Amino acid sequence: VYLSRHRKSDVTKLRLSLSTLDINFNDRFHYPVIVFHEKLTPDMQTSIRESTRSSIIFQQVAFDTPDSIDKNKTIESTDMARFPLGYRHICRFFSGTIYSQPILRQYRWYWRLDTDSLLLSKIDYDVFSFMEYSDYLYGYIAVLQEPAEVVTDLWRYTEEYVQKNAIKTHFPDKFLTNKKWTRHYYYTNFEISKLDFWQSGEYAKYFDYLDQLGGIYE
Repeated sequence: VYLSRHRKSDVTKLRLSLSTLDINFNDRFHYPVIVFHEKLTPDMQTSIRESTRSSIIFQQVAFDTPDSIDKNKTIESTDMARFPLGYRHICRFFSGTIYSQPILRQYRWYWRLDTDSLLLSKIDYDVFSFMEYSDYLYGYIAVLQEPAEVVTDLWRYTEEYVQKNAIKTHFPDKFLTNKKWTRHYYYTNFEISKLDFWQSGEYAKYFDYLDQLGGIYE
């Protein structure tokens, strides 16, 4: 799955990404590729299709802030104004709303790639079958650490949610120091995971809780 803006530069990057995906993986395994977008033009879609041998499915999405957000309050008035509204929409999409997309209900796994993601060498095995056979839930390429200012109150809200709902957590110890999150996280721009985990009621409730607090936008 990809999410593409309708800028010419993004379409150019996506075409290159798809060509490396073909050469180094999908010419052999032939998985469908879903391109989520807000307003790719028909000409752009044709250009993307012509750049790849993979089967492309375009799925239009509409971005908006949660109902709990004061729409009269501009993002530019916040301390994190350097992250524009469009970027925050992307963060919200990949954090939760993507999993409610009907088109994904027919699949068990997804592999997220960004438009500038490139496969630089051959992958000669089926990554989805490997995950399934190994009984893995999530695959990632890096663990990074967020700056404190971009995750303000996230851990506090998470702790509150866990306590309110009496949830037994299994958070990796390596991400905690003195029972506090070290701000380390899985780099999600190149991830593969099992969909039913994210589509579960448990995760949806947690995401909705954070979403209603407006943390991505305020």
